[in-house]
Amino acid sequence: MTLTEELAQFSARAEALEFDIATARRERDSLRAELMACRAERDRLRLLHDAERPRVESRIREVTADAARNAQWAQAAEQTVEDLVEELAAVRRTLSWRVTRPLRAVRRRTIRG
Repeated sequence: MTLTEELAQFSARAEALEFDIATARRERDSLRAELMACRAERDRLRLLHDAERPRVESRIREVTADAARNAQWAQAAEQTVEDLVEELAAVRRTLSWRVTRPLRAVRRRTIRG
């Protein structure tokens, strides 16, 4: 191979490498721009998260308090039902309840009709 041919090959390689370098630089710049956009979006989401966090935590506390109140109410209601069942059983065990049983039966029949 002659010197001119070698020089042409080196020149072609240099041009190819320069093209590859230019492509890599464009890609690098594009990736940098995308990275900056991602960072801006991250920062925006972080601000939004920080702004919403107290509201969400407050709502969680409200829901937890409501659940505790509802559980207390349900427990009190269950206790009331148990007390009423016991009281009704005690009334049914009394002598007057047993004595008035026939009257209640007649009343039921006359009301129904």
